[in-house]
Amino acid sequence: MQKRARTAQAKQDRANAILDKARQMLLTTGYDRIKMADLAGALGLSSGTLYVYFQNKETLFLHLLRREFEQRMEHLEQEAAARDLSDFAGVRDLLLEALSYLLQDQLLYVYLETLRAQMLACGGDSARWMRSRLDRMLERLAERSALSVPQLQELITAEAALLTGCFLQRMCTLGHAGTLRDWQDPAFARLVLARARCYLDGYERGLQRAGQEVS
Repeated sequence: MQKRARTAQAKQDRANAILDKARQMLLTTGYDRIKMADLAGALGLSSGTLYVYFQNKETLFLHLLRREFEQRMEHLEQEAAARDLSDFAGVRDLLLEALSYLLQDQLLYVYLETLRAQMLACGGDSARWMRSRLDRMLERLAERSALSVPQLQELITAEAALLTGCFLQRMCTLGHAGTLRDWQDPAFARLVLARARCYLDGYERGLQRAGQEVS
């Protein structure tokens, strides 16, 4: 068994190590099959020590989602700062690039996003934190964008719903709950991106019908 973490930094390091190991386990074990006792054993910790850091499995993976969510927000802000968002084409390209990045380099976020509702039910203030962080990102995008905060929020929300829908379709095809490795499939990425393009094209036509300047 590992020694007890005593300093604030040691405790933070241990919490991060727990999250890293949980991420690793998702590669080979679906979320529903992961047990806190197995995670503790893999880390050389007692189950009691693990529960000191995270009161249940939902809370643990919600913290992992929060970590990945912050990375997503930072990526969107960095990409937006380097782009011209004065017309819808610029916003469209930003969202498609960000989605492509998720599917190639941040699959953990994609996987956890589909479990968000399940985890938020036990998440304390995490829902408020994530909403506040999303609002800050949207406000920064809207300052340079042809779209308003509500319009940008609608697009981001639709993206999350699209990911969840594609996940459910894929899991029905696979016939099991799935692991993170199941997302590492070019066909899945193509499906998500094709549906996203279709949705964004339709959204742009809706703006044009409403008389909003989009180009």
